[in-house]
This record gives sequence, structure tokens and C-alpha cells, in this order.
Amino acid sequence: MFTNLSYEKLVPRFPTDLFRLPLAVFALLLPFSQPASALCGDEVSRARQTAERIDQEWPVRTIGDTVGVYLQHLGERLAPRQEILAVGRYFSWDWPQQWQFRAVRDTSANAFSTGNGRTYVTDGVLLAAQREEQVAAILAHEMSHQLAGHFCGNNDGPAPGRMVGSLSQAMDIQKEMEADRLAWDILAAAGYPAQAMLDAVAKMPSSDPRSRQQRIQVRAYPFFHMVAQW
Repeated sequence: MFTNLSYEKLVPRFPTDLFRLPLAVFALLLPFSQPASALCGDEVSRARQTAERIDQEWPVRTIGDTVGVYLQHLGERLAPRQEILAVGRYFSWDWPQQWQFRAVRDTSANAFSTGNGRTYVTDGVLLAAQREEQVAAILAHEMSHQLAGHFCGNNDGPAPGRMVGSLSQAMDIQKEMEADRLAWDILAAAGYPAQAMLDAVAKMPSSDPRSRQQRIQVRAYPFFHMVAQW
């Protein structure tokens, strides 16, 4: 984890020292989310049902927990970048009505989204990350799945998956790479280095090591090309 600091020591390092404030004040400081007008079909209800199962099966940290507050603020730092990215190639969907980033007391490194702006990150991600931008890259990747419409339609196909309690999420390498591409732009717009996306892909577990290597190779090309041009 970041220079082996504890969560409590890590969080006050944020520039605004925001986490010393009461949670009610923190809520007032968060940027307002834009209303969603293009969520897919029953995505809202499915995301709510999935979240209920996760809350029952996983040791999810409370909203006011120090780690949870840190993740929420980091995610909100990424979310307002729509104004910068909306001119580009990716966005035909609106932001979810509210982004929610929840921490899970689990030392295995894992992160997943359930649709409608919900993303879960385990303690293991923070323990494995060496720098904040790596955590930001993981959040941006999960946000990108939602922005790219990956929760539209039936995503319960036979592709190799990962377990979320008793739930299973199908893994599609093309969707993973699409999310990587969009996350790359989100990170850049928020001021994080592009290298963070490569580091995050390398650190996160994968049911298919070949898919992970393919993602690293595909993402490495534009990064090193950009460095060469610079």
C-alpha cells in the first residue's frame, strides 16, 4: 500500500484534508451529479437487487467509514470530467444519476461494478496499490464499463467470470479493453499519468492470464508511442 501507511494516515494526505470534516459537510462539498436520461432498460432495478445481495453476503464498509469516504471522493474527482470528454469518441450515454463507490473488507484484490453508478472495491486493492493513481485507474475502468453500456442487455453469457459472493460476472476481453480505452481518457482528464492504467491492469487478478497480457500490450502501445512523440 502507499508507503505502508495505514488507511487513517493515508486519507489525510489528500490535498483538501477533506476527511477531517464531518460526513454531512463532506456530502455538501461533493460535486452535483448530472441526471441520467439514458440508462439501459431495467439496469436501475437490477443494480439495486445486486447491491442488496452484496450487502448481505459481503462485509461492505459503512458509507461514513474512512476508507469508503476516501474512495467516494476519489471517484467523484474522476466523475466531473464528462465536460472534457463529451466532445470525443466514446460518449453516447449519460452519467448515472449518482456514482457510489463502496469499500469491502476483503484482503483479496478485486473491484467490480453492478450498473447504475455502483462500484465496489476491496481493501486488497488499496493494499496492493503503490500509488493513488493506480486506485484511480481501477475506479475509472469500472466507471467505463457503465459509461460504455456494458450493463445493457444480457451479460450473463458463458464467458469466463469472476465471483462476487454467490454472483458471477462474465468477463469479455473486448469489453475489458474498451473499458481500458475509456478509462485511459478519464485518467488523463483528471490529471493522472497514463502509466497508471498499465500498472492497474498488471496488478488486478484475472481468470485468463492471456487476456490480461493482451490488455497490457494493447494499452502499452499508445502510451509508449506518446512518450516517444514527447
